[in-house]
Amino acid sequence: MDRLEQFYKDTGMREAVKAFFIESLKEDAIDRVLTGEDTTGIHQAHGFIKAAFHKLDAQYQAKKEKNVNNPH
Repeated sequence: MDRLEQFYKDTGMREAVKAFFIESLKEDAIDRVLTGEDTTGIHQAHGFIKAAFHKLDAQYQAKKEKNVNNPH
């Protein structure tokens, strides 16, 4: 089992990391708004984080289903 698969299987850690990334992004967004900086990339970064975790789910869910359907 590779490290990424271990990470995927540790649901608590996976959700904690995802929440940390999103919360850090929100804090950065607030700081940028308050200092008058450009925030156009925040939306894209948020989408990228969500997409990366969705891709992780899809990759290992497919692997799990493959193993269940073909246990040999």
